Amino acid sequence: MAVNPHAGGRPPEPGQTLTGLLEVRAAGQGSRVFALLPERRSHLSFADLNEDATRFANVLHALGLRTGDRVVLILGNGRLFLATLFGALKLGAWAAVVDPGLGPEAVEACLRCARPKAVAAAGDGLVAQAAAARERGLWNGELVAFGSRRPEPRAVRGERLLEAAPRVIYSEIPRLAADHGGGGLITFTYRPPGRTVGVMLPERALAHVAAALAARLDLKPTDRTVPLASLAHRHGIILGVLAMLYAGGTVVLTGQGPAAPLVESYRATWLLAPPAVLAAAAPEGPAARAGRTLAFVLAVPGPLDPGLRRYLSQRWGVPVLSGYGRPETTWVAACDSPRGRVPSPRADVMGADAVGRPLGCRLAVAGPDGSVIEAAPAAGEILVQGENVMRGYMDDPAATRQAFHPGGWLRTGDRGLLAADGTLHLISRQAVA
Repeated sequence: MAVNPHAGGRPPEPGQTLTGLLEVRAAGQGSRVFALLPERRSHLSFADLNEDATRFANVLHALGLRTGDRVVLILGNGRLFLATLFGALKLGAWAAVVDPGLGPEAVEACLRCARPKAVAAAGDGLVAQAAAARERGLWNGELVAFGSRRPEPRAVRGERLLEAAPRVIYSEIPRLAADHGGGGLITFTYRPPGRTVGVMLPERALAHVAAALAARLDLKPTDRTVPLASLAHRHGIILGVLAMLYAGGTVVLTGQGPAAPLVESYRATWLLAPPAVLAAAAPEGPAARAGRTLAFVLAVPGPLDPGLRRYLSQRWGVPVLSGYGRPETTWVAACDSPRGRVPSPRADVMGADAVGRPLGCRLAVAGPDGSVIEAAPAAGEILVQGENVMRGYMDDPAATRQAFHPGGWLRTGDRGLLAADGTLHLISRQAVA
């Protein structure tokens, strides 16, 4: 039987979900540290996170949310972000994550787009902004305020709710979530002409890509990573955390201060970030020092031209892997392996930079006549099919239909070359904003 070299990656266990895996970790490795929280001089075990998530799922249920409802999270990196994200997933709700570093107009555009039944925000400024947006009718629901010293009218105090919530999940929640297929994560991007849209990524897609990424990168329980930007970043910083859940490793989270110094002091072994973030956070001067534990960095989304790859490698002092994806493909549809040889750019196609092999999905290109071409070599618009593909654009069935090629292939709008050895070379891409 012929093997399609553009289908790759190792899927998670059948039926495995992120919340199910968290419960398995909590039951079997409950005391093991999953997250280090330097600013609070504390840590979060698998059992701690599972309990926090259960409490928040019960809080959302008590506020009237049910499976399929939406909750917006405007939170910094830390224990609260993880608790609310996994709590929403336990409920079977959709967690719409918003980078708190965005400007007020961008945050309000996300709230208007999501139309949530609840918003969880932390800090006086973000709580006040969410409250003002609700007063103007941009959304209507419950405002759960954390860490706010100036209580807002009609806002509920999140700390009090979490403390009072049961540590055991309400019995009807798992059944209802299973009956309705569960929820997932909503990430925001823009479509012409500058319109904010929500990309709906089911929990199964997150689980699939996180498991495939952990396998491709050969991550182990001894590995550590430091997110260099917001976990709500539009380029999928959260995937580093989810891959660590599958590997049983550790993440180091900082909510306020710069994260880059933690890479060395907390002995991170790998990093995932966009090229611009990696460049901004890279150490000054010679990177190679005795005792470094960093093994590689993964730059997504690609491509990385040879000069940029060399620059980042020199600054970080380790190999730089490249990857390709869009929010609609759960951010990573192809990437390099730390065990493989980094492919050279194609001399026969101007600007074609290698971005790795498929990650748990199938890749094809659209021919001039619109046909789907999987046989290599072939060039054209990149098409993606698999468990990593989005459910659709939130509340926009017309745009969702336009995004899919007949046969269920996602149209990326990017042009690429499928090489005979299974490597994808990216020729050009639409901007991801």
